[in-house]
Amino acid sequence: MTMTPTTARTEFESYKHDLTDVTSTTFLYWCDYVNKMYYRFVEGVDSERLMSSPTFTVSTSPTTSALPSDYKNMQGYGCGLYKRDASGADTTNKLYRTGFGVTTEGFYITSTNIVFTGITTSTTVVMRYIPSVTIIDGESDNFLIPDEYNKFLMDALDVCY
Repeated sequence: MTMTPTTARTEFESYKHDLTDVTSTTFLYWCDYVNKMYYRFVEGVDSERLMSSPTFTVSTSPTTSALPSDYKNMQGYGCGLYKRDASGADTTNKLYRTGFGVTTEGFYITSTNIVFTGITTSTTVVMRYIPSVTIIDGESDNFLIPDEYNKFLMDALDVCY
C-alpha cells in the first residue's frame, strides 16, 4: 500500500513537528514533484514496475483502435506489441512498426490511435507500454513510491521544505 498526501503530511509533521507555514496546495505541489521525480528514475531503471498491458483483438487489416488514455510510450525495456497464441498464452512474437498503407504485419500510431496492419485472421495482441505519470492533485491520490521507500519520500519532502 502506498502513501497518500494525507498520510505523508501526517508522517512529515511528526518529523518536522510544525507545518503551519505550508499550505495544503504547496504540500500537494511538493508531493507531485517528488512523485514525478521517482517516476522518471524508475522509468529509466525498472520500467517493468510501471508497465501496463491492455489487449486488443485484431481480425482485419487495417484495424484502428484507441490508444489507452494513459499511454505515454513503448520505449522501455520489455515494451512493445506481442501476439498471444491460440491457447491465450503470451509469446515473444513481436509486432513491429510499419506505416500508413503498408500491408505487412505490424502497427503504426497516429495521435490517439493505434492502427494494426497485415493481420487477416483473428489475433489477440498484448500492448506493453509505459503509462503517463499520475498527477497528484488531491489529498487521497496515491504515490508511486512503495512503502519501503517512505524514508526517501520524507527526505525528498524535507528538501522541498
